[in-house]
Amino acid sequence: MAGDAAQAASTLFTPAWLRELASPYPDRIIRLIRCQRPREAIALTEEMAQSRIVLHDFFADTCTVLWSWVGDQLGEAAVEPMFRVVFEQSAGRQIYSIAPLLRVSVRNTISLLAESGWRSHSCFGYGAHPARFSVTEDDEKFTFHLHPCASGARLWLRGLYEPGRGGKRSEKAHRWTFGQKDFPYYCIHSAFLNEILPYERLGYLLWPTDEPQTPGDICKWHIYKDPNDIPVKYYDRLGVEKKFVPPVRTRWPKQRCFSDEELREMSRPMTDRIKEEIEAGRL
Repeated sequence: MAGDAAQAASTLFTPAWLRELASPYPDRIIRLIRCQRPREAIALTEEMAQSRIVLHDFFADTCTVLWSWVGDQLGEAAVEPMFRVVFEQSAGRQIYSIAPLLRVSVRNTISLLAESGWRSHSCFGYGAHPARFSVTEDDEKFTFHLHPCASGARLWLRGLYEPGRGGKRSEKAHRWTFGQKDFPYYCIHSAFLNEILPYERLGYLLWPTDEPQTPGDICKWHIYKDPNDIPVKYYDRLGVEKKFVPPVRTRWPKQRCFSDEELREMSRPMTDRIKEEIEAGRL
């Protein structure tokens, strides 16, 4: 303590404060809860909710400008080989290699997609045009509804495709623009990630996607309980043949797996849930 005080005389921050700045938000919130300081824990939870959006938007903007530069400078013929290289070195290891395992447990898979995918992606609902999502289930599929998508739609709404902002829209309709002309370059990755490359690696579309045609549309990602039920229209859009998928470890039961309350809860920002528990005294 004496050393910290002496250090404070010649520096702006004490070593203790710098250590605190370097501590993850959850660790700091947990310490405040254990010290029975709920008001400070709630304030820090609010700070955590605001913490991700700047970095998230920086990377989304960077990807958009980079991919648009490739399309401008090298031509749209360079877009497909670029994305093939990108996802071979990322999704190829992180998603496609474990895709069969993701079909083992329906509850684990959908919860994982909500928790480590869309809840993280939505940045706790902060920033310009705050992102939200919801999950629905019917007998055939689960659908993630993005309203708006935290990256693609918000880039559009934030003006990244206006002249001079660095974003490009497709010059022609391609299978990797979901058959649309003037398609936002950032959203091209969904065609490769969700449909084109999984079809080549797995024999079926992983997450067939209904992409928005205007900034205000809702983007929808579908996860079918049986890949054989994926409508042929999604395959026709890509210009590929729909194949029969063997039943081993690929089909989930066609019955409700989650209650409506569970689906609502999994789409709520974690910071909202933390604050609610603290305010209710459930420390």
